[in-house]
Amino acid sequence: MTVYHRVLLKLSGEALKSEKDLFDFPKIREIASIIHRMHGMGVETGIVIGAGNIWRGRQGPSASMDAVTADQMGMLGTVINCLCMADALRRSGLKAVVMSAVDMDRFCEPFNAMKAREYIAEKKVVLF
Repeated sequence: MTVYHRVLLKLSGEALKSEKDLFDFPKIREIASIIHRMHGMGVETGIVIGAGNIWRGRQGPSASMDAVTADQMGMLGTVINCLCMADALRRSGLKAVVMSAVDMDRFCEPFNAMKAREYIAEKKVVLF
């Protein structure tokens, strides 16, 4: 019996990387496996992923950049991470949908709260 019916999981982009690479695919597959087990227990799942493995926002050399440009680069990194995790989830046998508040209709769906709830009710994992 599950304690939670629906969860929103926040993953750090740092959790997806290795010591030397932007992506640690064995670790990503392990995370997907854990999410798959949660799904098998009936837990509806949404996932927000940061971009720390790709872009550190306004830290370090980017501190001298325009803040909006630095934030936009972070949003792109987030979508890259969501696409990577969605692929791992699909390979594990789950249905996964990536949604973004930034229009990128060739890569993901535009965020719509009602549509996200519909996907979650359809037992799809939604990545934001």
